[in-house]
Amino acid sequence: MPGHAWRLLVAGHLNLDDNLWELALAGDEQHEIIRDATLSAFELMIEAAVETPVDLLLLTGTLCTEHLSLRACTTFRDGVELLLEEGIPVAWAPIDFQEVETLQKLDCLPAGISVLDAENGQHSIELDASQETSSGAETMLGTVYCELISATQIDVSQQQDSSDSSPPGLSHIGITHHAIGHLSASQDVVNTEDEKYQLIISGESQRRQTMRHQNTLYHSPGALQGLSSQVIGPGCATLIEIDSQDGIELYPIKTSVVLRQKIKLVVQQEESLEELLQRAEQELSELLDSDPPGPEQLLHLSWEVRGPHTVLLQFSSPELQEFISSLQPIKDVCIVHEVMFAALPTSENSEQSETDEEETSEQFLRLLAEQNANQTALNIETLQQSLGSNSLPAFKLLSEVPHNELCHRATEIGLLAMQDKLLEAG
Repeated sequence: MPGHAWRLLVAGHLNLDDNLWELALAGDEQHEIIRDATLSAFELMIEAAVETPVDLLLLTGTLCTEHLSLRACTTFRDGVELLLEEGIPVAWAPIDFQEVETLQKLDCLPAGISVLDAENGQHSIELDASQETSSGAETMLGTVYCELISATQIDVSQQQDSSDSSPPGLSHIGITHHAIGHLSASQDVVNTEDEKYQLIISGESQRRQTMRHQNTLYHSPGALQGLSSQVIGPGCATLIEIDSQDGIELYPIKTSVVLRQKIKLVVQQEESLEELLQRAEQELSELLDSDPPGPEQLLHLSWEVRGPHTVLLQFSSPELQEFISSLQPIKDVCIVHEVMFAALPTSENSEQSETDEEETSEQFLRLLAEQNANQTALNIETLQQSLGSNSLPAFKLLSEVPHNELCHRATEIGLLAMQDKLLEAG
Protein backbone atom coordinates (compact mmCIF):
# COMPACT_ATOMS: atom_id res chain seq x y z
CA MET A 1 0.00 0.00 0.00
CA PRO A 2 1.52 3.38 -0.98
CA GLY A 3 2.42 5.82 1.78
CA HIS A 4 1.12 9.33 2.26
CA ALA A 5 2.67 12.22 0.34
CA TRP A 6 3.26 15.31 2.45
CA ARG A 7 3.37 19.00 1.64
CA LEU A 8 4.92 21.40 4.13
CA LEU A 9 5.29 25.14 3.65
CA VAL A 10 8.31 26.64 5.44
CA ALA A 11 9.02 30.35 5.93
CA GLY A 12 12.05 32.04 7.46
CA HIS A 13 12.21 35.66 8.56
CA LEU A 14 8.84 37.38 8.11
CA ASN A 15 10.11 40.95 8.71
CA LEU A 16 6.53 41.97 9.52
CA ASP A 17 5.97 45.73 9.14
CA ASP A 18 9.72 46.41 8.87
CA ASN A 19 11.08 49.24 6.71
CA LEU A 20 12.40 48.65 3.20
CA TRP A 21 15.60 50.59 2.52
CA GLU A 22 17.27 52.19 -0.51
CA LEU A 23 14.05 53.00 -2.37
CA ALA A 24 14.18 56.81 -2.17
CA LEU A 25 13.90 57.09 -5.98
CA ALA A 26 10.43 55.51 -5.92
CA GLY A 27 7.53 57.84 -6.62
CA ASP A 28 4.64 58.80 -4.38
CA GLU A 29 2.41 56.20 -6.05
CA GLN A 30 4.73 53.40 -4.86
CA HIS A 31 4.85 54.43 -1.17
CA GLU A 32 1.86 52.32 -0.19
CA ILE A 33 3.37 49.25 -1.89
CA ILE A 34 6.69 49.81 -0.09
CA ARG A 35 5.07 50.49 3.28
CA ASP A 36 2.94 47.32 3.18
CA ALA A 37 5.42 45.05 1.34
CA THR A 38 6.31 42.77 4.27
CA LEU A 39 2.67 42.36 5.31
CA SER A 40 1.68 41.64 1.70
CA ALA A 41 4.35 38.93 1.50
CA PHE A 42 2.95 37.24 4.62
CA GLU A 43 -0.60 37.36 3.25
CA LEU A 44 0.57 35.85 -0.06
CA MET A 45 2.20 33.01 1.87
CA ILE A 46 -1.06 32.33 3.73
CA GLU A 47 -2.95 32.25 0.41
CA ALA A 48 -0.41 29.79 -1.03
CA ALA A 49 -0.80 27.51 2.01
CA VAL A 50 -4.57 27.36 1.49
CA GLU A 51 -4.52 27.03 -2.29
CA THR A 52 -1.81 24.33 -2.48
CA PRO A 53 -3.03 23.01 0.10
CA VAL A 54 -0.35 22.03 2.64
CA ASP A 55 -0.28 19.72 5.65
CA LEU A 56 1.72 22.15 7.83
CA LEU A 57 3.03 25.71 7.89
CA LEU A 58 6.38 25.88 9.69
CA LEU A 59 7.81 29.28 10.72
CA THR A 60 11.49 29.30 11.67
CA GLY A 61 12.82 32.87 11.78
CA THR A 62 12.03 36.15 13.47
CA LEU A 63 8.75 38.01 13.04
CA CYS A 64 10.44 41.43 13.07
CA THR A 65 14.00 42.80 13.10
CA GLU A 66 13.33 45.29 15.91
CA HIS A 67 9.99 45.79 17.70
CA LEU A 68 6.66 44.27 16.76
CA SER A 69 4.07 46.83 15.69
CA LEU A 70 0.34 46.48 16.24
CA ARG A 71 -0.12 45.94 12.48
CA ALA A 72 2.44 43.14 12.55
CA CYS A 73 0.76 41.41 15.49
CA THR A 74 -2.78 41.57 14.09
CA THR A 75 -1.64 40.48 10.61
CA PHE A 76 0.16 37.49 12.10
CA ARG A 77 -2.87 36.56 14.23
CA ASP A 78 -5.36 36.83 11.36
CA GLY A 79 -3.20 34.77 9.00
CA VAL A 80 -2.54 31.96 11.46
CA GLU A 81 -6.20 31.81 12.51
CA LEU A 82 -7.28 31.52 8.88
CA LEU A 83 -5.04 28.47 8.38
CA LEU A 84 -6.23 26.85 11.61
CA GLU A 85 -9.84 27.33 10.50
CA GLU A 86 -8.94 25.58 7.23
CA GLY A 87 -7.56 22.64 9.21
CA ILE A 88 -3.90 23.45 8.44
CA PRO A 89 -1.68 23.20 11.55
CA VAL A 90 0.89 25.93 12.17
CA ALA A 91 4.19 25.44 14.05
CA TRP A 92 6.58 28.24 15.00
CA ALA A 93 10.17 27.85 16.22
CA PRO A 94 10.87 31.39 17.51
CA ILE A 95 14.43 32.68 17.68
CA ASP A 96 13.46 35.36 20.19
CA PHE A 97 10.87 34.19 22.75
CA GLN A 98 10.07 37.83 23.59
CA GLU A 99 8.10 37.92 20.35
CA VAL A 100 5.89 35.14 21.71
CA GLU A 101 5.37 37.07 24.94
CA THR A 102 4.48 40.24 23.04
CA LEU A 103 1.84 38.39 21.01
CA GLN A 104 0.44 36.84 24.18
CA LYS A 105 0.12 40.21 25.92
CA LEU A 106 -1.78 41.64 22.95
CA ASP A 107 -3.97 38.54 22.66
CA CYS A 108 -2.58 37.96 19.15
CA LEU A 109 -1.16 34.45 19.65
CA PRO A 110 -3.79 31.99 18.36
CA ALA A 111 -4.50 29.16 20.79
CA GLY A 112 -4.03 26.47 18.15
CA ILE A 113 -0.48 27.38 17.09
CA SER A 114 2.33 25.03 18.18
CA VAL A 115 5.23 27.04 19.63
CA LEU A 116 8.39 24.92 19.49
CA ASP A 117 10.73 26.03 22.24
CA ALA A 118 13.12 24.00 24.38
CA GLU A 119 12.34 25.77 27.67
CA ASN A 120 8.93 27.38 27.39
CA GLY A 121 6.87 25.07 25.21
CA GLN A 122 6.75 21.88 23.21
CA HIS A 123 9.81 20.85 21.23
CA SER A 124 8.22 18.89 18.37
CA ILE A 125 5.14 18.45 16.24
CA GLU A 126 4.00 15.16 14.74
CA LEU A 127 1.86 14.65 11.65
CA ASP A 128 0.17 11.29 11.09
CA ALA A 129 -1.80 9.98 8.14
CA SER A 130 -3.87 6.81 8.31
CA GLN A 131 -6.42 4.96 6.19
CA GLU A 132 -9.27 2.71 7.18
CA THR A 133 -9.18 -0.75 5.59
CA SER A 134 -12.19 -2.77 4.40
CA SER A 135 -12.18 -4.65 7.70
CA GLY A 136 -12.53 -1.40 9.65
CA ALA A 137 -8.95 -1.36 10.96
CA GLU A 138 -6.72 1.69 10.53
CA THR A 139 -3.43 1.41 8.62
CA MET A 140 -0.72 4.00 9.14
CA LEU A 141 0.25 5.63 5.85
CA GLY A 142 2.94 7.99 7.03
CA THR A 143 4.39 10.08 9.84
CA VAL A 144 6.42 13.30 9.86
CA TYR A 145 8.29 14.53 12.94
CA CYS A 146 9.43 18.16 13.07
CA GLU A 147 11.58 18.80 16.13
CA LEU A 148 14.16 21.14 17.58
CA ILE A 149 17.62 19.61 17.29
CA SER A 150 18.89 21.24 20.46
CA ALA A 151 16.15 19.62 22.57
CA THR A 152 15.46 16.35 20.79
CA GLN A 153 13.65 13.95 23.08
CA ILE A 154 12.58 11.43 20.46
CA ASP A 155 15.13 8.66 19.93
CA VAL A 156 14.68 7.87 16.25
CA SER A 157 16.57 4.58 16.32
CA GLN A 158 14.55 3.27 19.28
CA GLN A 159 11.26 4.25 17.66
CA GLN A 160 12.14 2.42 14.48
CA ASP A 161 13.21 -0.69 16.41
CA SER A 162 10.16 -0.75 18.67
CA SER A 163 8.13 -2.64 16.08
CA ASP A 164 8.85 -5.54 13.77
CA SER A 165 9.05 -3.23 10.78
CA SER A 166 9.51 0.49 10.30
CA PRO A 167 6.29 2.35 9.53
CA PRO A 168 5.98 3.49 5.90
CA GLY A 169 6.55 7.14 5.09
CA LEU A 170 8.52 7.87 8.28
CA SER A 171 10.23 11.27 7.88
CA HIS A 172 12.24 13.30 10.37
CA ILE A 173 12.84 17.04 9.99
CA GLY A 174 15.21 18.84 12.34
CA ILE A 175 14.96 22.56 13.14
CA THR A 176 17.97 24.62 14.18
CA HIS A 177 18.72 28.29 14.82
CA HIS A 178 22.34 27.83 13.76
CA ALA A 179 23.70 28.69 10.31
CA ILE A 180 24.21 25.91 7.78
CA GLY A 181 27.12 27.52 5.90
CA HIS A 182 29.80 26.04 8.16
CA LEU A 183 29.43 22.57 6.63
CA SER A 184 32.01 21.40 4.11
CA ALA A 185 31.58 18.79 1.41
CA SER A 186 34.97 17.29 2.39
CA GLN A 187 34.10 17.12 6.08
CA ASP A 188 34.64 13.55 7.30
CA VAL A 189 33.34 13.93 10.83
CA VAL A 190 29.81 12.57 11.16
CA ASN A 191 27.44 14.66 13.25
CA THR A 192 25.47 11.93 15.02
CA GLU A 193 22.76 14.43 15.93
CA ASP A 194 22.25 15.57 12.31
CA GLU A 195 22.34 12.13 10.71
CA LYS A 196 18.94 11.25 12.19
CA TYR A 197 17.24 13.64 9.80
CA GLN A 198 16.52 13.60 6.10
CA LEU A 199 16.14 17.38 6.23
CA ILE A 200 17.43 20.09 8.58
CA ILE A 201 15.91 23.59 8.40
CA SER A 202 17.81 26.64 9.62
CA GLY A 203 16.05 29.91 10.43
CA GLU A 204 19.25 31.88 10.95
CA SER A 205 19.95 33.45 7.58
CA GLN A 206 17.98 36.07 5.62
CA ARG A 207 19.18 34.40 2.42
CA ARG A 208 17.70 31.31 0.83
CA GLN A 209 20.24 28.50 0.49
CA THR A 210 20.31 24.72 0.21
CA MET A 211 23.12 22.19 0.53
CA ARG A 212 23.61 18.49 1.13
CA HIS A 213 26.05 16.88 3.55
CA GLN A 214 26.27 13.10 3.47
CA ASN A 215 22.65 11.85 3.64
CA THR A 216 21.14 15.00 5.10
CA LEU A 217 19.66 17.92 3.16
CA TYR A 218 20.18 21.34 4.77
CA HIS A 219 17.97 24.29 3.90
CA SER A 220 17.51 27.90 4.98
CA PRO A 221 14.26 29.41 3.66
CA GLY A 222 15.56 33.00 3.92
CA ALA A 223 13.20 35.99 4.12
CA LEU A 224 9.69 36.40 2.75
CA GLN A 225 10.52 39.98 1.77
CA GLY A 226 14.07 41.30 1.65
CA LEU A 227 14.57 44.68 3.32
CA SER A 228 17.61 45.97 1.42
CA SER A 229 19.79 45.39 -1.63
CA GLN A 230 22.03 43.15 0.50
CA VAL A 231 19.52 40.34 -0.12
CA ILE A 232 19.29 40.13 -3.91
CA GLY A 233 16.50 38.32 -5.72
CA PRO A 234 12.91 37.44 -4.89
CA GLY A 235 11.93 36.57 -1.33
CA CYS A 236 9.95 33.37 -1.02
CA ALA A 237 8.64 30.60 1.15
CA THR A 238 9.68 26.98 0.54
CA LEU A 239 7.29 24.21 -0.39
CA ILE A 240 8.62 20.85 0.83
CA GLU A 241 7.18 17.76 -0.84
CA ILE A 242 7.88 14.36 0.73
CA ASP A 243 6.73 11.42 -1.38
CA SER A 244 5.76 7.93 -0.23
CA GLN A 245 9.39 6.74 -0.63
CA ASP A 246 10.65 9.57 1.62
CA GLY A 247 12.04 11.49 -1.35
CA ILE A 248 12.26 15.23 -0.63
CA GLU A 249 11.85 18.05 -3.13
CA LEU A 250 12.07 21.80 -2.40
CA TYR A 251 10.22 24.44 -4.44
CA PRO A 252 10.28 28.23 -4.01
CA ILE A 253 6.92 29.94 -3.54
CA LYS A 254 7.34 33.61 -4.44
CA THR A 255 5.99 36.11 -1.93
CA SER A 256 7.87 39.39 -2.49
CA VAL A 257 5.95 42.30 -3.98
CA VAL A 258 9.11 44.45 -4.06
CA LEU A 259 12.01 42.79 -5.89
CA ARG A 260 15.60 43.95 -6.27
CA GLN A 261 18.04 43.00 -9.01
CA LYS A 262 21.49 44.14 -10.08
CA ILE A 263 22.56 44.52 -13.70
CA LYS A 264 26.21 45.02 -14.65
CA LEU A 265 27.15 46.77 -17.89
CA VAL A 266 30.82 46.76 -18.95
CA VAL A 267 31.46 49.57 -21.42
CA GLN A 268 33.52 48.47 -24.40
CA GLN A 269 36.29 50.54 -26.02
CA GLU A 270 34.95 52.99 -28.65
CA GLU A 271 31.36 52.03 -27.83
CA SER A 272 28.86 54.75 -28.70
CA LEU A 273 26.05 55.91 -26.44
CA GLU A 274 23.47 54.47 -28.81
CA GLU A 275 25.18 51.05 -28.72
CA LEU A 276 25.36 51.14 -24.93
CA LEU A 277 21.67 52.00 -24.67
CA GLN A 278 20.73 49.17 -27.02
CA ARG A 279 22.75 46.75 -24.94
CA ALA A 280 21.11 48.01 -21.75
CA GLU A 281 17.68 47.34 -23.22
CA GLN A 282 18.79 43.83 -24.25
CA GLU A 283 20.18 43.10 -20.75
CA LEU A 284 16.88 44.12 -19.17
CA SER A 285 14.89 41.99 -21.61
CA GLU A 286 17.06 38.92 -20.90
CA LEU A 287 16.73 39.43 -17.15
CA LEU A 288 12.94 39.59 -17.29
CA ASP A 289 12.69 36.62 -19.66
CA SER A 290 14.85 34.43 -17.41
CA ASP A 291 12.60 34.87 -14.37
CA PRO A 292 8.91 33.89 -14.60
CA PRO A 293 6.47 36.54 -13.34
CA GLY A 294 5.34 36.39 -9.73
CA PRO A 295 3.43 38.66 -7.35
CA GLU A 296 5.86 41.56 -7.77
CA GLN A 297 4.42 45.07 -7.99
CA LEU A 298 7.66 47.04 -7.82
CA LEU A 299 11.03 46.10 -9.34
CA HIS A 300 14.13 48.01 -8.20
CA LEU A 301 16.98 47.66 -10.71
CA SER A 302 20.47 48.79 -9.76
CA TRP A 303 22.58 49.35 -12.90
CA GLU A 304 26.35 49.23 -12.40
CA VAL A 305 28.13 50.67 -15.44
CA ARG A 306 31.80 49.64 -15.41
CA GLY A 307 34.71 50.55 -17.65
CA PRO A 308 37.99 52.49 -17.84
CA HIS A 309 37.56 56.07 -16.70
CA THR A 310 38.76 57.36 -20.09
CA VAL A 311 35.78 55.58 -21.68
CA LEU A 312 33.21 56.43 -18.99
CA LEU A 313 33.95 60.15 -19.29
CA GLN A 314 32.17 60.27 -22.66
CA PHE A 315 28.91 59.32 -20.93
CA SER A 316 27.01 60.74 -17.97
CA SER A 317 24.83 58.96 -15.43
CA PRO A 318 21.94 61.49 -15.77
CA GLU A 319 21.81 60.76 -19.51
CA LEU A 320 21.80 57.01 -18.94
CA GLN A 321 19.37 57.40 -16.03
CA GLU A 322 16.92 59.29 -18.25
CA PHE A 323 17.00 56.65 -20.98
CA ILE A 324 16.97 53.58 -18.75
CA SER A 325 14.16 55.01 -16.61
CA SER A 326 11.97 55.06 -19.71
CA LEU A 327 12.23 51.25 -20.00
CA GLN A 328 8.99 49.84 -18.55
CA PRO A 329 8.46 46.50 -20.37
CA ILE A 330 6.27 44.83 -17.72
CA LYS A 331 2.58 45.62 -17.54
CA ASP A 332 1.24 46.46 -14.05
CA VAL A 333 4.77 46.38 -12.55
CA CYS A 334 6.55 49.63 -11.77
CA ILE A 335 10.30 49.61 -12.39
CA VAL A 336 12.61 51.97 -10.50
CA HIS A 337 16.04 52.33 -12.12
CA GLU A 338 19.21 53.47 -10.39
CA VAL A 339 22.42 54.05 -12.38
CA MET A 340 25.89 54.12 -10.82
CA PHE A 341 29.27 54.43 -12.57
CA ALA A 342 32.25 52.36 -11.37
CA ALA A 343 35.62 53.12 -12.97
CA LEU A 344 38.11 50.33 -13.64
CA PRO A 345 41.93 50.81 -13.66
CA THR A 346 43.32 51.46 -17.14
CA SER A 347 46.58 50.21 -18.62
CA GLU A 348 46.56 51.58 -22.18
CA ASN A 349 49.73 53.66 -21.55
CA SER A 350 51.73 51.04 -19.68
CA GLU A 351 54.88 51.95 -21.67
CA GLN A 352 54.96 55.49 -20.32
CA SER A 353 57.03 56.26 -17.24
CA GLU A 354 54.25 58.19 -15.51
CA THR A 355 51.74 55.34 -15.86
CA ASP A 356 52.30 53.92 -12.37
CA GLU A 357 51.69 57.30 -10.75
CA GLU A 358 48.57 57.96 -12.84
CA GLU A 359 47.10 54.53 -12.08
CA THR A 360 47.85 54.94 -8.38
CA SER A 361 46.13 58.35 -8.38
CA GLU A 362 43.17 56.90 -10.24
CA GLN A 363 42.76 53.99 -7.83
CA PHE A 364 43.14 56.30 -4.82
CA LEU A 365 40.45 58.62 -6.20
CA ARG A 366 38.15 55.68 -6.85
CA LEU A 367 38.67 54.45 -3.30
CA LEU A 368 37.81 57.88 -1.88
CA ALA A 369 34.69 58.03 -4.06
CA GLU A 370 33.50 54.62 -2.87
CA GLN A 371 34.13 55.55 0.76
CA ASN A 372 32.19 58.79 0.28
CA ALA A 373 29.30 56.90 -1.33
CA ASN A 374 29.17 54.34 1.47
CA GLN A 375 29.31 56.99 4.19
CA THR A 376 26.63 59.09 2.50
CA ALA A 377 24.34 56.06 2.22
CA LEU A 378 24.93 55.27 5.89
CA ASN A 379 24.12 58.85 6.91
CA ILE A 380 20.88 58.81 4.91
CA GLU A 381 19.85 55.47 6.40
CA THR A 382 20.51 56.82 9.91
CA LEU A 383 18.39 59.86 9.11
CA GLN A 384 15.61 57.61 7.82
CA GLN A 385 15.60 55.66 11.05
CA SER A 386 15.50 58.80 13.18
CA LEU A 387 12.61 60.28 11.19
CA GLY A 388 10.66 57.04 10.96
CA SER A 389 10.57 56.12 7.28
CA ASN A 390 7.10 54.56 7.48
CA SER A 391 5.64 58.04 7.18
CA LEU A 392 5.07 59.36 3.68
CA PRO A 393 6.47 62.88 4.36
CA ALA A 394 9.82 61.35 5.35
CA PHE A 395 10.01 59.37 2.10
CA LYS A 396 9.17 62.49 0.10
CA LEU A 397 11.73 64.57 1.98
CA LEU A 398 14.56 62.07 1.66
CA SER A 399 13.97 61.55 -2.06
CA GLU A 400 14.98 65.20 -2.54
CA VAL A 401 18.17 65.16 -0.43
CA PRO A 402 21.03 66.37 -2.70
CA HIS A 403 23.50 63.96 -1.06
CA ASN A 404 21.38 61.10 -2.25
CA GLU A 405 22.27 62.01 -5.83
CA LEU A 406 25.92 62.66 -4.94
CA CYS A 407 26.06 59.20 -3.37
CA HIS A 408 25.42 57.54 -6.72
CA ARG A 409 27.47 59.99 -8.82
CA ALA A 410 30.52 60.29 -6.54
CA THR A 411 32.81 58.25 -8.79
CA GLU A 412 31.77 60.10 -11.94
CA ILE A 413 32.21 63.55 -10.38
CA GLY A 414 35.58 62.55 -8.95
CA LEU A 415 36.86 61.34 -12.32
CA LEU A 416 35.80 64.58 -13.97
CA ALA A 417 37.73 66.49 -11.31
CA MET A 418 40.81 64.34 -11.88
CA GLN A 419 40.61 64.96 -15.64
CA ASP A 420 40.52 68.73 -15.06
CA LYS A 421 43.60 68.49 -12.85
CA LEU A 422 45.48 66.49 -15.47
CA LEU A 423 44.59 69.06 -18.16
CA GLU A 424 45.82 71.89 -15.96
CA ALA A 425 49.09 70.06 -15.39
CA GLY A 426 49.57 69.62 -19.13
